Amino acid sequence: MIINSAWKQGYFVLITKIITMTHGIVIPCYNESSRLDIDSFLDYAAGNKGTHICFVNDGSSDATRATLAKIKNLEFDNVHIFNLQENSGKAQAVKQGALYLYNETKVDTIGFIDADLSTDFNDYHDLIKALHEDKALRVIYGSRAKSEDNNIERNAVRGLISSVIRFIIFSITRLNIQDTQCGAKVFDRDFVPNIFQQDFKTRWLFDVEILLRLKAWLGIEQFKSVFLEKPLSNWVHMDGSKLGLKDAVSIPLSLLRIWGIYDLKPSIRRAFAPLKSKVLRPLGHFLSKIMMNRAIQVLGVLIGLLHFIPWLAKDMPVGLANTLEFIKTFTLPLYVTIILFELTKDKFINSTRIRRLKGRLKMAYRNIGNKY
Repeated sequence: MIINSAWKQGYFVLITKIITMTHGIVIPCYNESSRLDIDSFLDYAAGNKGTHICFVNDGSSDATRATLAKIKNLEFDNVHIFNLQENSGKAQAVKQGALYLYNETKVDTIGFIDADLSTDFNDYHDLIKALHEDKALRVIYGSRAKSEDNNIERNAVRGLISSVIRFIIFSITRLNIQDTQCGAKVFDRDFVPNIFQQDFKTRWLFDVEILLRLKAWLGIEQFKSVFLEKPLSNWVHMDGSKLGLKDAVSIPLSLLRIWGIYDLKPSIRRAFAPLKSKVLRPLGHFLSKIMMNRAIQVLGVLIGLLHFIPWLAKDMPVGLANTLEFIKTFTLPLYVTIILFELTKDKFINSTRIRRLKGRLKMAYRNIGNKY
């Protein structure tokens, strides 16, 4: 009895904490007027005052904007409408909604689900619950992976395509994640700026970009300690998906682009960093330093003319040609000598012996002045 009572008390504390904390949910919408179950969203908003729902209209061409305007007229304090003038893709819609909730509310977590509610509010609540059960967790990805404990319904063709995409994503991220593209995710509020401040490079594969941003920001070990992929209990494929055959063909190319931006480019930059610091930067300093010397500039022009004049005037007298050749052989060593002096003068002029000699000469000059 005591154990059972303690368990119930602990469970009650956990549920109470989840309820007292506030949450933000972004709902990206593009031409969703026929699929948007407004009543379900409003019922949830009315029963969960601590949850802020932000609908983001992604430049829809149907009646979605008008539908969302009706919601706005109902004056729910925890329902927000954000309109994008042009269709920019799900990545931009989720980004704008997340940053809006971060800046305009004090919610503790910010996440997103699809407008068709293929992931329902019960599953989303389970994601939030998992985030609060483990203090170390900061990011929860919902997963549509099939298991004995869930009721996941997926189209067979989409499942095959997803398997191929999952293999490519694993090759890029080196993270063993079953389902990066599930439309249900939750983030700790403090993680939102680092994830969403910069624009995403793709319209639909931003979920993979989020992983790579977190991995680059935290490091692989810390990332694993704050991240959890949690299987959903229910997920149903809804007709009317915005992803078509054209998108399925372009996805591998988009993933290749993501790999180039987030992995290949930084790797090349790191590989060439020693070359930049040990060769290119000293070379640039060397060139800028010697070109500030007027004598080097004049001699450089003179040497150039001495090489150019014989080519221009091929029939010049032998005596003049010999004279120019003599001057050329004289100026080139002088040019090199001045360059070497320019590079080493600071070392010699600022050396201890030179400073002492300069001090003695000044003292001798003062003594002579005092005598006369």
